[in-house]
Amino acid sequence: SSMGKKYRQVRMFILLLCVSVFVVLRERVAEVSLENFSPFHDTSSCACGKCLSEDDVWFTQRFNKSVEPFLSAKHSLSEAAFRWWKLEKRNFIYYSATVDNLFKTFPATPDVEASSDRCRTCAVVGNSGNLNGSRYGPLIDFHDVIIRMNTGRTKGYEADVGKRTTHHVMYPESAVDLDNTTHLVLVPFKIQDLEWLIKAFTTGFSGIQLFSPRNDVSIQLD
Repeated sequence: SSMGKKYRQVRMFILLLCVSVFVVLRERVAEVSLENFSPFHDTSSCACGKCLSEDDVWFTQRFNKSVEPFLSAKHSLSEAAFRWWKLEKRNFIYYSATVDNLFKTFPATPDVEASSDRCRTCAVVGNSGNLNGSRYGPLIDFHDVIIRMNTGRTKGYEADVGKRTTHHVMYPESAVDLDNTTHLVLVPFKIQDLEWLIKAFTTGFSGIQLFSPRNDVSIQLD
């Protein structure tokens, strides 16, 4: 009958549609797998969907992906680099012992590789005063990572510079108190800076200091 013929045509159409969808999905999965595991996979330093730096010719010509961290449990100054650091009066053996002591106090964390699920936006705020009157505070606070440095203030200037800080860059002479939501990023210029960090989290400060950093800074180790 005509109804039976029409019913068979509908069933055939649905079957062909299902087969087509299956083939398309299988090819897409294979394509994604090749993208992820191919030796020719793009090793870009940015894994985000949109990377502003990759459209910037000036930036890409100057960005060196091979640079390792200055100091971590896996990377430290070579003796040759230490000799270049000639203002340091103590020898390389003393430096190495101080670094070993440092990473006994602060356990090493694994290096983080670029990944699409780690994409973050970032604002780096200086302390020059150029943002005074800018009303950029809400825009700065909108970012995932907010980096401030030295003695840059936020209290009383929230409308211009924001109020959130996730990372604070400083050295002992520019130290400020940090709250529980802010990560310390220390810039050490000398061995005493590493010793200052160890004392700040362990024994505290006592006796005569040979240089004048803040010795009452409030920082917590989490």
